[in-house]
Amino acid sequence: MRAWYRRIKSNWNRTDTIVLATNVASFFVFIGNTWWGSAWVCTLASLIPIAIQMSHAFRVYDSLRPALIFGACIGAAWPIGEGFVTSAVGWWGEYLAPGPVVWHTPIYCMLIGWLASTHIYYVTQRTREMGWSLRVNFANTIITAALLGVVGENLFVSAKMWIYHPSDLDWVSVPAFVPVAYGIGYSVLPFIKSWRPTRAAFLVAGALLIVSVGLGFAVGFFPRHVTGQ
Repeated sequence: MRAWYRRIKSNWNRTDTIVLATNVASFFVFIGNTWWGSAWVCTLASLIPIAIQMSHAFRVYDSLRPALIFGACIGAAWPIGEGFVTSAVGWWGEYLAPGPVVWHTPIYCMLIGWLASTHIYYVTQRTREMGWSLRVNFANTIITAALLGVVGENLFVSAKMWIYHPSDLDWVSVPAFVPVAYGIGYSVLPFIKSWRPTRAAFLVAGALLIVSVGLGFAVGFFPRHVTGQ
């Protein structure tokens, strides 16, 4: 454990501090929003950290810049994937908070996807740069994505941003296959370290779509005879 701590400490940089500080601050605002239930708070809690990180990334070229590009691509692709899923196999639940939407997906959801995907990509890149093995990086990416899925999804359900239809196996208020699909979908990142972030985002978005729908069918969540909001 001490060796792990020393390795992290010796490789820690200013960008790591900025990413950690802004994301932790955002996380606490999301917790607060479980009481406020505000779509605007949800939007700003994602947008402000992204803006701060972008400001830093344009001044210092490191792993954060491609991470932000990757996250932006995933966020932009979210309405496409969600629109395809809901039209093909049925609606997964319902968005509860008002606000501007792209197709059926609210802007705040796209921003959440951007911030979360940026964090996962950045963690994967920094794990590699700190000298950890591919096996450790693979496990770390899966755990990071799945934990963000479990905790984040439940926070947004608690804040009444959206709600899922019940399933046979829920982790609190979220069907278990959803965060599992996140873990599997993002797990390809350690193996494509030389890919451009836009190309990596295309692969991950496709993997998320295939895995989430596949697991949804496997556990009986899909198909659903439910459409729209």
